[in-house]
Amino acid sequence: MSCRRKFTLPLFVLLFCFPLTSPVYAEEEALRLFLAGSTLSAGAQEELADRFPASPGFMLIERPEGIYALAAEPFSVRDNSEDPEIGAIYEQSVLQRLSMRATRAIVLRLLNDRLDRKTFKDEDALGGALVRFYGNERIVGIQSRSGVAEDTAFSLVWLLRRDAPSMLENAPRKNEDLQEDYCEVLYERARGYMHSGIYTEALAVFKHIHDFQFANVGAYLDASECFLRTGGAEDAGRLLSELLNTLGEQMTSDELARSGRLFREAGRREEARKSFVKARERFREGR
Repeated sequence: MSCRRKFTLPLFVLLFCFPLTSPVYAEEEALRLFLAGSTLSAGAQEELADRFPASPGFMLIERPEGIYALAAEPFSVRDNSEDPEIGAIYEQSVLQRLSMRATRAIVLRLLNDRLDRKTFKDEDALGGALVRFYGNERIVGIQSRSGVAEDTAFSLVWLLRRDAPSMLENAPRKNEDLQEDYCEVLYERARGYMHSGIYTEALAVFKHIHDFQFANVGAYLDASECFLRTGGAEDAGRLLSELLNTLGEQMTSDELARSGRLFREAGRREEARKSFVKARERFREGR
């Protein structure tokens, strides 16, 4: 006669090792809760929910009736601020960022065949430039819904096929229509790197901006400072000279004074002296 011993694990061990709800499942349920209050068709809601576990941070799907982009990230007001007002402001900033990401993806997909990807190499900046180009008045038909459900922030943006012609009609016709907005988006990124002390990354962006001969005094000055912070005094001096030769007449007294300080740091004392003299003259002119 054989005897088998039964082994049982305590309940808390089972729950710890085999949780009832996995994080992915919880996020999928949060998404279904978020979608339930939208005007999307049942088919669109189901496809978004089904595909979400495979790409929980971001996904873009195309259906016969439209294009849908969903951006999401974990979010809890409790973890971010004890002050309800500050927490609400932070939540709004997160949702706006996610909405912008989704909107860029929609516009990029819609205009994909019309864009010069060899010239505009940075896809994220290109998407941002397109959103700037269209502005609130030209983005007709794009719909969005953002919110927080079960500690996950969601932003869903969609464009129905019937509304696409108006956006295509107002699309940029040539590269020049996008260049300034493209460079502005890149400049914002470069300044972010610079203020965070990531000068090498900032310079890479500034060099791409320079390919477009972006006529922005601040960009020249910031790029020159980044060269100095990475040991490129000669490059900084060259760029500062280019700035004064091309945009010198547009510079304010403060900008000229800053160029003087940068020239001095680059070891070009004569150019520094001339910049300071011009800065004093410009100040007397009230500029």
